[in-house]
Amino acid sequence: MLVVAALGAGIWAGIRYVPPKMKESNAEKMVRQATTDMFQKYKSKDPNLEPVKVKLKTELATLGINDPKIDLITSDPGWLVARVTYDQTLSFPTKVVPVVIEAKTDTKPVKL
Repeated sequence: MLVVAALGAGIWAGIRYVPPKMKESNAEKMVRQATTDMFQKYKSKDPNLEPVKVKLKTELATLGINDPKIDLITSDPGWLVARVTYDQTLSFPTKVVPVVIEAKTDTKPVKL
């Protein structure tokens, strides 16, 4: 009886938590890539970050994140920050959870 209950709990947790966590993990990789693109723009002294924002929004749309709030922050000295905020809908029980993903890149050269 306990084995059946444990199996049921495992299946429930898999349905509830795995798909949103996979989506969040993939979105985090995309945000980190956006900071790399921001760094390339920074090094070339190009202040126009709109192409980076458009690319990130397109990539997030492929994951099913349709209306993210994207902030590309360059005002902090020494850091380039990409922050994405969106609402994640969990299935069973249906619930909306806000998700914030942030990635930072240092603009100072690394001395080895």
